[in-house]
Order: sequence, then structure tokens, then C-alpha cells
Amino acid sequence: MRILALLALITVSSSGVGAQSAPSTSKRLFVKAVDRVGAPVTGLTAADFFLAEGKKERKIIRLVPAGHPLRIVLLVDDSKSMTSALTGIRSGLLGFFDAVPAPHEIAFVTIGNTPVVRQEPTASRDALKGLAQKMSTNGSLVLFSGVLEMYGRFLGKIEDRWSTLVIVAGDGDDASRGVTDEQFTAVAKDMQATDTVVHAVILTLPGKSSGGPGQIARGLVKATGGTYESVGAAGALPDKLAAVARTIMAQHQVTSAQYILDYETDTPGSPDPPKLASTREGVSLTLSQQGRMR
Repeated sequence: MRILALLALITVSSSGVGAQSAPSTSKRLFVKAVDRVGAPVTGLTAADFFLAEGKKERKIIRLVPAGHPLRIVLLVDDSKSMTSALTGIRSGLLGFFDAVPAPHEIAFVTIGNTPVVRQEPTASRDALKGLAQKMSTNGSLVLFSGVLEMYGRFLGKIEDRWSTLVIVAGDGDDASRGVTDEQFTAVAKDMQATDTVVHAVILTLPGKSSGGPGQIARGLVKATGGTYESVGAAGALPDKLAAVARTIMAQHQVTSAQYILDYETDTPGSPDPPKLASTREGVSLTLSQQGRMR
């Protein structure tokens, strides 16, 4: 697979994250609502809004809070090339689990030799910590395969969670097989459409770094508005993973003032932005057609 060509392909909409897919006769907005002092306004219903598009009033068919609990899938490189980094990985994972509290779900998947689900999405931190402490290394990194398989399995088709993918990997060779540029481009676009956010921490491996995994991760991060960190020593992994956890939780906190709004339209392809107003006095609105505002 051509890594440089792939990177060009998957940064298709790096200016922002796309709104989650809706039927062709509806569109989706993310709406931030605050009062006169900037505090989040909760408890709003469709009756509290007036929406127009193309000089026509539109019917709001769904309005729900955007602050869903997180579903985080951790893809962790346990290939042989990461043997000397195991202590740093374990410590970093334990800190990450502590920094992202329940009810947020975390799935733990290793991607050495083959993607293996060590723990399906769970709110139990004890289970995750026990598995992290038992990590060993085996085989070669399969980052492409892990992203495609686990996004489709756990993140791509959920409505009641905010999907997040966290990659922790070395920058060695990727041994994934049978994955095409077109497949990877498609999953990157789908991540944008479902408002999935990708964060990555990539460890430079002295004498072994190929640049490929780093470029893959960087492309996904750019496409989805996440964060990318490159470290030169395994000892830096705990601090970097703690920083990723803080970013994720801060972004989730911002969504407490936001709603997901779906509305009917007879011009699904129109680029004209809708106009939305609140019928409640003192409520100010900010709109996004490109995912949650972070």
C-alpha cells in the first residue's frame, strides 16, 4: 500500500468533521445553546426552536443532547518491536483509564500480529487495568487492519455514544494485508460523517521506524480533528497518554451545552446554511454542520 498516496487521499475534509449521516430527506445540525451569562441551557425541546432553510420553515424531527457518554477504542501496539516499551505502555494505559471515568466506555484492542479484542467496551476500569498489566509482545504491527476492523465493529454505527479512537503504536513497519487505499479512504470519510475523533501517540523506534504508521495516524487525526503526538522514548508515554485523556474529557465537557438536531428538507444537496432561532428569551445559539463543536 502506498503510504504517501494514502495520506493525500484520507485528508479529504481536514477543515472539519462532517455531521453524522442522516436520510436523504433530512439534515443534521449541532447546536450550542447558552444563556445571557454563557451557561449551558439544558432541557430544550423542538418546540423551543424555529428553523428555516431556503426561506422555508423546516420541521425538526429529532432533538437530543449531544453530550453522549464516550465510547473509546484503544488500539495498542503489542508487536515485538515494542518489547522495550512495555513498561511505559502499561503505565500510560493505567493512567489513561484513571483519567477517563465511568460511565464512559473503553475497549482495549491489541494490534500485534492480528487485531485482538482484549476487552469489549466497558465501564469497568478494574478489568481494563488487569489486562494492561498482563500485556506481552508478539508478531508485527497491523495498524491498517486494526483501524478498519475495530472502527466497523465498535464505532461506526452507534447513536448513543460519542465515538473516539486512540492509537498507541510504534512507527515500525505495518504488516497489514489485504487493505486497499480505497478502503482506508472510505473509513476516513465515514469517521468524518459519524463525528468520530482519532487521537494518536506514536513512538519513534530507533533504527526501526518506517514512517508508515505515523503517516497513517497523522492522516486520520487531521481528517477528524484529533491530536497527534510523537515521542522518542517510551518513558514519555504516560505523560502523553494523560494529555490525550485530558483533551478527550475537556472536549466532552464542551458538548454539555450542545444538541443534535435533525430536520426535514426537500433540498438535501443544497449548500445554503439553515437559520435557527430559539423561542426562549435570552438563549443564544451557535450552529455547526460539521460535528460537535470542540
